[in-house]
Amino acid sequence: MCILVCIIINQDCAGGEDNMSLYTRSRFGLFHPIAYFREPIKILFAMIMAIPSQLGFKAMQITNAVLASLSAWMVVKIIYKMELKNAWLAVLITLFSPIYFLISLTVLSEIMFSFFLILCILLLYNKKYIWTAIILSFLPFIRSEGFVLMLVFIVYFITEKQWKVLPLLLLGTIVFSISGYSYHNDIMWVFHKNYGDASNLYGHGELLDFVKGSKGYNGPILTIILPMALVAALFKLKYLLNHQRIFIIIIMGCYFGFLLLHSYLWWKGQGASLGLTRVMASVIPLAGIIAVWFFNQFEKYMRKLQSYLYILIAAGSIYFCFTINHFPVRLDQEHTVVAKLYELSKPYLQKAPQIKFNSTYFAFLADLDPYDYEKSGDCLTVKKNVLDSMKPGSIIQYETHFGPNECSTDTDFYDKHRPDFEKVVEVYPDVPFKVLNGYDYKNVLYRKK
Repeated sequence: MCILVCIIINQDCAGGEDNMSLYTRSRFGLFHPIAYFREPIKILFAMIMAIPSQLGFKAMQITNAVLASLSAWMVVKIIYKMELKNAWLAVLITLFSPIYFLISLTVLSEIMFSFFLILCILLLYNKKYIWTAIILSFLPFIRSEGFVLMLVFIVYFITEKQWKVLPLLLLGTIVFSISGYSYHNDIMWVFHKNYGDASNLYGHGELLDFVKGSKGYNGPILTIILPMALVAALFKLKYLLNHQRIFIIIIMGCYFGFLLLHSYLWWKGQGASLGLTRVMASVIPLAGIIAVWFFNQFEKYMRKLQSYLYILIAAGSIYFCFTINHFPVRLDQEHTVVAKLYELSKPYLQKAPQIKFNSTYFAFLADLDPYDYEKSGDCLTVKKNVLDSMKPGSIIQYETHFGPNECSTDTDFYDKHRPDFEKVVEVYPDVPFKVLNGYDYKNVLYRKK
């Protein structure tokens, strides 16, 4: 209920343009399949979200909120399977983890990834190995990290001598390789069209940036508990490998493996990593399980204080969620400028035969179909031959975040090199700020003469 209230009162949501890209891809992919098959990244997420997206952006947000709640419910089921006490505490720790709560209000893919990951773990506890492998094979097409986490599950399957399920882990890749072949004439397109080297664009950071930022996504309580739980698990490693193999290999392996993966990618500037700690929402339900396991190890030593401690942890989780995050979420700096440009652009948009855009938020406001290339399209579709063939009165919305970065269009390109386009609207933020790679942010509307 708390999540739904925040969805209603928020003006914007965390994640910026990524929300709009996933929304438009999900919504219009039903009518333009190329929207799905242009790249394998998050293709299954967009397909699953295709139906709720037809009901609007809020419907996608509510779908994510439902998936977050179901993930918490499965966490309880897993804790019961582990014969641990105080499963309710894992629910609060999971749902009110600062980043999990925040991302559950968006249309980003982390929540769905966490849902199917937890589902796979629950199926493992129920010894449904075949279903686990089948669902797991499709996980990389919700988020690419699924390929790496698949290795963790392979280790478990080998220890359990479940050799027969290993070939099933290829099922998702085979399905999407074949279904996308006609668009790319490349049976290996799911690998060739995946993330490339974007270090020159996004840069890189320090190896321990994700560890240092733990308080922001885990919250102070999990930031303290998780390292202690890791140490405790290492001390009990032999016992856990013999009696709680799913917990030590899968649950702890996936959480800390995910953390190590993104720490490495950001450090090396690989995998198109921008160092965004929001990705950790993908494994927060695992953190909730780890925390409750840790508390259960010391329960007999703190029986007199147990109730007070758990109440304090529960209250602290909720408190830190709403102090680290700020609600309602207002329009961010970039979207505020884009919204101003859109309002000033309406007279030109009504008469424009074609509209190209840099910002997917602009396309969202203008209700543009970015895959109807005859009438619209994002900046990646704006090539020289396209500019030459655009009809008089056509519009290009240019902004200095995506323009010079993802779209490789210099900030003065239209002013210096395209005299056939005139500047009709220009909007600057009230307080100047810089975006990726140090560009001063602004929005400009160009019209073809």
